[in-house]
Amino acid sequence: MAEHGYLQQGTQRQDGIATNDSIVRYFEARTRRLDIVKTTRTPSGQILDWVPIQSQHPEGKIASPPPDERAATVKAADPPAGVGSAHEASTFELEDKSAERGPAGTVPIVRKDFSRIHATTSLRAYLAKGRGKRLAAVARKPVPDLVADPDPFGYFHATATDYATCFGGETVLNVWDPALQNSGDHSLMQLGILNTLDLPQLQSLEVGWEVSNDQYGDWDPHLFVYYTTNGYTKDDDNVGGYNQDVDGWVQVSDTIFPAARISGTSVRGGDQRIVAIKCQLYQSNWWVKVKDIWIGYYPASLYMGNQSVFSTLGDHGDQIGFWGEVFSADDDPNVTTTQMGSGSFGEAGGGQACYQRNLRVQTDRAGTMADASGLPSAENSSYYDIVPQMASATSWGSYFYAGGPGGAILWAPLGGQWPGDPAVAQNADGRLEVFLRGNDTNLYHL
Repeated sequence: MAEHGYLQQGTQRQDGIATNDSIVRYFEARTRRLDIVKTTRTPSGQILDWVPIQSQHPEGKIASPPPDERAATVKAADPPAGVGSAHEASTFELEDKSAERGPAGTVPIVRKDFSRIHATTSLRAYLAKGRGKRLAAVARKPVPDLVADPDPFGYFHATATDYATCFGGETVLNVWDPALQNSGDHSLMQLGILNTLDLPQLQSLEVGWEVSNDQYGDWDPHLFVYYTTNGYTKDDDNVGGYNQDVDGWVQVSDTIFPAARISGTSVRGGDQRIVAIKCQLYQSNWWVKVKDIWIGYYPASLYMGNQSVFSTLGDHGDQIGFWGEVFSADDDPNVTTTQMGSGSFGEAGGGQACYQRNLRVQTDRAGTMADASGLPSAENSSYYDIVPQMASATSWGSYFYAGGPGGAILWAPLGGQWPGDPAVAQNADGRLEVFLRGNDTNLYHL
């Protein structure tokens, strides 16, 4: 066995797919650098290495989080029509007091489990988010639907964007487990704070939930954080990257952490499961709060480099976006059937579509919050769309529904014939069911 229980280089998973050796070696080296006190597994099987919290800084200095703020003022009004009342918080595995954890004073770091993860790309490609939201190139008006390939190639978005100086933001998202067409695809919903207009290259801080088999080795939603200092051109230590795949993130919470599996997802026509996320620039650190816990931060100095401090995300953002995103690994991404959100379009509304609500922007360094007024955009609304309602008179304030099923399912001819025509029926939750009678008289279902 390789050190710390990793697959040996060149070994294969049970499905016969070999993991790229350079990726395995990279993460093995990262593990060896850690001052590991204890290694545990979560109930779902994630491997956690517990390290002293001070070991994340060369001088052992860990920043203090923002002070407890006043409870957000919820409008004395009803929620939007049709949303129902069962909107309960999703949970994280270490919130269960019986879950095994490290000793006091340590924090968890997820270790990649390459017995689960399919990683055959190059190391550089694996580390890259490459999402290239490229909001700097977006005109300050709603973007018309495009019929060309998504830009950057393979990516689709449904976005509400505020163009204003900001120092933080917050959202409440309902959590889904969208179906992916390929293990190399991903589907996510997130909050992102960006600086684009002051710099030649976009900088961002991004937080949300994501389904990505290549990243996490399963088909469940996971919490993620991401940052870029260089317009997504390269991910590396103190430059940009996912979670704790690269240096940059400082973990503070011993309960909620980047890459953590989220337990409890929303059901079409049923209970909705939610997670609240907040980002705030405080004392030269970009802090992230999930639920009611400040889980960690990115030092603002990461964004400064050799540039003027006051023109970077180290000092402020000039845009804040709330968006859904799909990446298709297909050679032709326009054939993707990977779902965004629930797989329903935004028009499906409450109980059916994915939403973000109580979208708020921090407008000054003192912590003043205001309802977002985001402008909507989507590359191809016949695949994924967004239906916004900004500054509503409801208790949801600014909110939107977004999502979609992707493109049409393409049937591949395999020869033979059916003795009759298929029958199509619609379930109560809106899904279509297809039934066929075979030559053997058996009934088949899609």
